[in-house]
Amino acid sequence: MTLRQKTLLIIAATLVGLIALLYVAFDATLIARFRALEEQNARVNVIRLLSTISSRLRDLEFQVRDAAQSDDLYRYMRDRKPAYLDNLLASSTFENNRLNLMALLDREGNIVASAGYDLARGKPVPLSATMLMGLENRRSLLIGPPEDPRGNAGLLILDDIPMLVVSSPIRNGSGQGQARGTLVWARYLDTRSIQSLSSFMQAPVSAALAGAEDLEPHYVTALQAMSPAVPVTTLIIDDETIAGYGLLSDLTGERSLIVRVTMPRSIYAQARETVSWFLLALVACGLVVTVVILILLDRLVLVRIARLTNAVRDRATGPAGVVSAPVNGSDELARLGMMVHTSLDALEKSKQELEKLNQELEQRVSERTAELERQNSFLETVLNSMNEGVIYGREDCIEYANQMMEELTGYRPDELIGEPQSILFGVTPPVERRRISAFHKNQSPAERWIQRGERKLRCKDGTVIEVAYAVTPLPGRQKDMRMLTIIRDVTEEKALQARRDRFLANASHELRTPLSNLITRLYLLRRQPEEFEQHLDVLDSVAMHMRSLIEDLLDVSRFRKGTLPLKRERLSLSALITEVVEVQRYEAQQKEQTLTLSLPDEPVYIFADRKRFVQIMTNLIVNAINYTPRGGKIDVTLAVEPAPGGSFAVVRVKDTGIGIAPENLEQIFQPFYRVSQETPGSGLGLSIVKEILDHHGGSIDVQSAPGEGSTFTVRIATLPPEIETAEKQASA
Repeated sequence: MTLRQKTLLIIAATLVGLIALLYVAFDATLIARFRALEEQNARVNVIRLLSTISSRLRDLEFQVRDAAQSDDLYRYMRDRKPAYLDNLLASSTFENNRLNLMALLDREGNIVASAGYDLARGKPVPLSATMLMGLENRRSLLIGPPEDPRGNAGLLILDDIPMLVVSSPIRNGSGQGQARGTLVWARYLDTRSIQSLSSFMQAPVSAALAGAEDLEPHYVTALQAMSPAVPVTTLIIDDETIAGYGLLSDLTGERSLIVRVTMPRSIYAQARETVSWFLLALVACGLVVTVVILILLDRLVLVRIARLTNAVRDRATGPAGVVSAPVNGSDELARLGMMVHTSLDALEKSKQELEKLNQELEQRVSERTAELERQNSFLETVLNSMNEGVIYGREDCIEYANQMMEELTGYRPDELIGEPQSILFGVTPPVERRRISAFHKNQSPAERWIQRGERKLRCKDGTVIEVAYAVTPLPGRQKDMRMLTIIRDVTEEKALQARRDRFLANASHELRTPLSNLITRLYLLRRQPEEFEQHLDVLDSVAMHMRSLIEDLLDVSRFRKGTLPLKRERLSLSALITEVVEVQRYEAQQKEQTLTLSLPDEPVYIFADRKRFVQIMTNLIVNAINYTPRGGKIDVTLAVEPAPGGSFAVVRVKDTGIGIAPENLEQIFQPFYRVSQETPGSGLGLSIVKEILDHHGGSIDVQSAPGEGSTFTVRIATLPPEIETAEKQASA
């Protein structure tokens, strides 16, 4: 693209941008204000319409009150003589008062007389049963409080017809005495009334029921925007029409009727026309200015630059030493031409020298690059073969990470590069600032130091592991100092050491207690030989407890080493659970606990070690008895649940005991862990249960909450049906 074309494009783009900016500014200010003005005008018209409806309702209210204080009407309600009624319901009454409905209610709200009138055709019409029923259903609204009937006035929807309804108590001509009933007058808001409102408003008026199922979309949108607190809104129907909407509530307070005043958008159209003429004039002026600017730029600048370009091209392709003045005059463009030609001569000389130097440098760079590639390949191989993670870079930016870092953290090396070390450590690893400063001052290998320690490292998936690290600073400027960090995962080592320490501490504690009791009883046996039998019973009990504890410890150790054989056989799980429950029922009765058992109708068979499964059920039920207070309840249930490829026997032991806090649920299957230290037991029972189930291919889980008891659920595969069927046929 030539300079002349670029200049034309820039000027045209500037003109278009200016016009667009002015259009947006006018639309946001002038047109927006005109739009707000027409919306305000629409609101005013709706408010006028609502005020007109209210005014007509007040006029009707004055008329019905005058008619209700009539001696003839009062005598009719008292004596019920038809002569009075014929005069009251005459067509002249409907015509003079522009009524569509009239009704007389007695004191209890029952309709004594009613009549309808079609003002458009000028003749009486019967009232529908639905409309009469609607009047009776709203008698309390029309009469008012029984002790002080005052009547009412407002909007009602009867038989899907909106109407202005006014009621007044019937009294004598002086307005005194007890009310004999209620006079109800109504004027329909039908097509004739709407046309009357349109003539008065000098604008199209329409109305729709708020609860109608076939409500037009514009009415639905307006209804959603209105409420009893904000009964007026406006909607732009199209570019030529705007409508104002008003909401009317009936006597029950429900939103019942929507009225609409439609007006042409003459104000908006005038504003758009004004803006269009202004923009057209602006475009015309802009085109004139653009043409003038282009002519001046072309003569004063572009033509001279084109001459200078041609001269420089000829000079570059022609013989050296020829200098001409390509641009006439003494201004900046002429001086630029002379300087360009002088520079071309100097560049020609420098070009030859640079070509020679480039050839020498390319040879050196090629040799050095090959050597660096060999060294980098060797170093990359060494780092990626390490069992430790390695990162290199500044504190705020990782520049290298080996493959082992991906195994440790889940981050690929390319994901770590460019990130701060805080993505792994949360905060920058500890670095001794004073020693770093001393290191940079001396810059001696003897001053190099390595910092070692342990800290937590956050992986990509959010897990946290324990790592040992060694940080070594490398030479460089202090603000750009790089550090080499070697990381090794020690999570498993620390967890294993913690489990060993806890196991040894708990085992020592559990063995020390009965051993101390044993020593005490031996001492007492020497001092009190006459109580030999009593001391001997205690010694037997302590010895049996220690034997049981040691057996449990051996079981835990054998299960974890996989050296304890299982004697599996076909077992009736139903019978086994029944046997264990009956054995433990006495212990539950001693604590006044209720121990219940629920079994399926058909026996459930599993393939398991009978002795170990008795141990599972005994430990679970004994735990429930120990951790359930006196008078509690323990439920043992057995069920069969289907599963892909077979089914599972599900045993649940539910108690109403002290429960387990959520933070302790993951620890209850650890050796020596106990929820309450006040409850007897070694803390090995649940650990042994889990190990036995793991070796059987089963599982155990627990649901519990403090104070709500616990439910332990055991799942183990049942014998396949074909095995049971084969065994039955063999026995037959």
